Amino acid sequence: MTNTELTKIREEKKLSKQEFASLLGVTAMLVGRYEKGSCAIPEEVAKKALALGAEKTAVKAAAAPAKDAAAKTAAKAVEKKVKKTVEKKVDKAVKDTAKKAAGKAAKGAAGVAAVKAVKKTAAKSAKASADPVLVIESVMGGQITPDEVLKKVPKGAEQIYIKPEENRAYWVKGKKSGSVELW
Repeated sequence: MTNTELTKIREEKKLSKQEFASLLGVTAMLVGRYEKGSCAIPEEVAKKALALGAEKTAVKAAAAPAKDAAAKTAAKAVEKKVKKTVEKKVDKAVKDTAKKAAGKAAKGAAGVAAVKAVKKTAAKSAKASADPVLVIESVMGGQITPDEVLKKVPKGAEQIYIKPEENRAYWVKGKKSGSVELW
C-alpha cells in the first residue's frame, strides 16, 4: 500500500489522524509519517486500512439498493396519496357539477313548461283578445299576474316569453326586443 492510498482511505472516511490511528492500532504521529511517505507502512497496518476502505465500499454497495427501494416505496406512497386526493377532488367536482346541472335542468324544465302554458293559453285567447293571456308561476312558488307582467313590458308587445328561472320576461315589439325583471 502506498502513502497516497492510505491518505485517501482516511479522507474518504472523514477521520482525523488521531481517529484513524486509533482504528489502525498506531499513534497519530505514525499515521502522519505513513502519509508523508517518510516511514514504510507495515503489512498489518495496510490490511487494517484496506479493510476500513473496503468496509465503506461494502456499506455503500449494500446501502444503495436499500436507498433505492426506500425512495421507490416513498415515491409510490406519495403518488398513491396524490392520486387519491386528485380522485376525491374530481369526484367532488363531478358531483357538484351534476347537482348544479340537475338544478338548472329542473328550473329550465319549469321555465319551458311555463312558456308552453303561456303560448297555449295565448294561442287560445288570441282570437278573443288582442292582448296575450299569461299564467306565470315562479320556480320558488310565487306568482305574477298577467296584468303585472303587461305593466312591466312596453305597450303593444307582440310576443312575451317568460323565463322564471332567470326571473325575466323577454318581449318583442316589431323589430325591437328586450327584457325586464319580473320578481
